[in-house]
Amino acid sequence: MSDPRLVRLRQIADLVLEQRSERLAGAGAARAAVRARLAALDQWPDETERADTGLQISWYRFETWATPRRLELQRQAALCEAEWLNALGEARRAFARVQLLRQLKERK
Repeated sequence: MSDPRLVRLRQIADLVLEQRSERLAGAGAARAAVRARLAALDQWPDETERADTGLQISWYRFETWATPRRLELQRQAALCEAEWLNALGEARRAFARVQLLRQLKERK
């Protein structure tokens, strides 16, 4: 029979892994959303639109509007990336704990 403390430790490790995995998924979704918003601002006109003076003025106005938003989104993207990397490290450690406890169970 296995030690009840080890069984309880495995249960806790499984819960921690689940929580860390959910946090990683949430951080990944936030990172993807910011990247998508940033990509939406990085659309450029095609050759025919670049030749039209009226459209050039419109694009200039758009770029004037979009530049500060891009900067803010890039800042948000960097924060999301840092959060995702932190969550990834925590999820890896939680996974390693679960694997170690499973190996201990198999040995006994």
